[in-house]
Amino acid sequence: MKTRNPLDEVDWDEAAGHLVGAFPGASLAEIVARAEAAAVTLDGWGKTHEAESMRRAAAHVRRRMIN
Repeated sequence: MKTRNPLDEVDWDEAAGHLVGAFPGASLAEIVARAEAAAVTLDGWGKTHEAESMRRAAAHVRRRMIN
């Protein structure tokens, strides 16, 4: 089984790029909204690590690509 990266060691530029690439044709605002909605769903499923990762990727898109 693959071990998880601590979130502080993730390359958020790369992660944000993957997130944007997952939704071709979507606006950056829509991508951020989808990622934040996915984080809520992941939290509901008890996947807190994945939810926090999604939140951080969404925040990175918002901070670096939209502003």
